[in-house]
Amino acid sequence: MAQFGGLVTGALVATVSGKPLQTATVPLLFLATTGLWLGYGVGPLITSRVRGRGPLADYGAELRLVDGWALVIGAATQLVLLPVLYWPLLRWVIKDDPGEVARSLTDRVNTPTDVVLLTLMVVVIAPAVEELFYRGLLLSALRFHFGDWTSVLLTSGLFALIHLQPVSLPGLFLFGLIAAGLRIRSGRLGPSWMFHVGFNAATLIVLLKPWEYS
Repeated sequence: MAQFGGLVTGALVATVSGKPLQTATVPLLFLATTGLWLGYGVGPLITSRVRGRGPLADYGAELRLVDGWALVIGAATQLVLLPVLYWPLLRWVIKDDPGEVARSLTDRVNTPTDVVLLTLMVVVIAPAVEELFYRGLLLSALRFHFGDWTSVLLTSGLFALIHLQPVSLPGLFLFGLIAAGLRIRSGRLGPSWMFHVGFNAATLIVLLKPWEYS
């Protein structure tokens, strides 16, 4: 349903604006992804209210100040672990650039409004709704049936595949493993949320290079 919602809002924005999403401005892209976010965010909340005991009890949807340490883990994963992971892959296996998709987003930034909207998309909204779905609803449901290890592998694999970026599969799978591990170890979504925020924020900062405008 989330993917379908994203297709609908994306098609509407592309039709009204007359521009393909591949070249759409940041504000248009922001509007185009609202259907996807609503599915990922609202879907798990409704499911928990109707079929469960609420997001706090079912998913551990709680954020605490102490969870801020996971921001460092997220940034370190992006800036240290992924380069280590991709070094042999880029040398012998992969020919494409793993950062091309992210770079295609930051290349569209032309105004301060673009920076604000892209930051909201990448650092605030995407981590919130994706963690609620993948490490909240999906991981919790799979753990009930298959246990920890199988559910971690399944959710990490689906998280990597759903992005439809073959070159990014290894990195996204590693990301999913760490995020799921944090969720299970802490019993809450707070650490995986902050891990996701730190990971995406590090990506955005490196690509936008704000120090060049100082």
